Amino acid sequence: MMESVSGLVGMLPDEETTQCEEFGVIFEGKKPFELLEGDTKRKLEPGASFVVKDKTRWLPLDGTTFMVRSGPDYEHNKIKKASKKAFYECVGVDTLGSPQKISNLGRFMNLHLAKKPTQFGKATDTKSSKNMSNGGASKNRNKSKKSRQRKNKSNKQKPTDNDNSNDKQTEAKRGAEEKEEENVDDVIVPEHFIFQLQLPDYQPSMLSSQGDGEGYCLAFHYRLTDEGREQVQGNKNPAARLLKRFLKTLREKGGPQTSDHPLHLRPKVIMRLVNHEELGLGFVHRKICENFNAKPFLSRPEHTMHLPKDNSYFEIDVDVHLFKYFQRRCAHSFRENFAKAVIDIGIVIEGQGDREMPEQMLGGCRVERLIHRTFQLVKPMKRGTREPVPSPTTPGSAAPAAPGTAPPPPPPGAAAAGEEEAGWGFW
Repeated sequence: MMESVSGLVGMLPDEETTQCEEFGVIFEGKKPFELLEGDTKRKLEPGASFVVKDKTRWLPLDGTTFMVRSGPDYEHNKIKKASKKAFYECVGVDTLGSPQKISNLGRFMNLHLAKKPTQFGKATDTKSSKNMSNGGASKNRNKSKKSRQRKNKSNKQKPTDNDNSNDKQTEAKRGAEEKEEENVDDVIVPEHFIFQLQLPDYQPSMLSSQGDGEGYCLAFHYRLTDEGREQVQGNKNPAARLLKRFLKTLREKGGPQTSDHPLHLRPKVIMRLVNHEELGLGFVHRKICENFNAKPFLSRPEHTMHLPKDNSYFEIDVDVHLFKYFQRRCAHSFRENFAKAVIDIGIVIEGQGDREMPEQMLGGCRVERLIHRTFQLVKPMKRGTREPVPSPTTPGSAAPAAPGTAPPPPPPGAAAAGEEEAGWGFW
């Protein structure tokens, strides 16, 4: 019989006396569930670690509440509209704690056990949720729209020789992308998609990024919808073609761990704090929420991607351990608010140019009132040993940053991110 993690879910210190010295205060007294790499009998069932208690729950979102780039001529018009239904539906959420980051979580999951999504109660119906369902506060959108219009008027200039050379480079790049797009008919779109947020649980340092250490993760498990399957098979939807190009590049070039391909820089995360008015946030968090709530941010370069040879799933891991100091500090100080917060989280691949628009969400999910001190404690181990499993690396990839060193710079040749580059979620 397959051994399940569910028996250890939510284990409190007074229920387990085993001491694990590797962990800090929040995991004190808990015995970790050992994940054995390559052991098919000791894998996690997607969503088994999530503790549904009181008001803690998760809700699948179909993606239509997120605002995405629409076009035409988005670079000038900046028009955004509600996304079509997402390609993937959320079928499970895992909340895990670990003494180190767990990259490529899918290798420890029995994905075939993923069940249809279950809504644990109705979504929170608050004034904040109604105001934020369209992707952000209307006042902020109107202000930013007017400022962009003024900026566009002031930037209108006569074409120069430099402009002509840039146009030629753009045309050459577009021609190469069109040639690449012609060969995506045979690309296999995986049935499962995993999106993981790796969150540190140690005091951030101003001088350097620790890079790894004790923390916890939110893992969202998605399954391809029937409508999404038809779209990727029909190959007519611009967002579906972009997804297949993204997966083809991930298969041929490897992830950003081994390649600096421009498509690896495209994943964007949208985080929307729905009930921010009810949390009583301090000045700093309140101002950040006013400016960045529901604003997409590019996850580069603090992300890794994984696509196994059998195409059973693909995974995107966003590593908050490597964020800039101010971001890590805000995330660390916000963690106590998780127990009261209602957060919508979605991910989309950035479209550039009319031929890749409108954008369409990969998936979305709402998590409500998470108590991070009850997250399931896990510890990845090598099979047959007591040694921890290192984060997977690919030959030719750069070694992970050592503790006390700064995170690696963005890969060369990174495309301009536009307005999304400055945003980094509700933190």
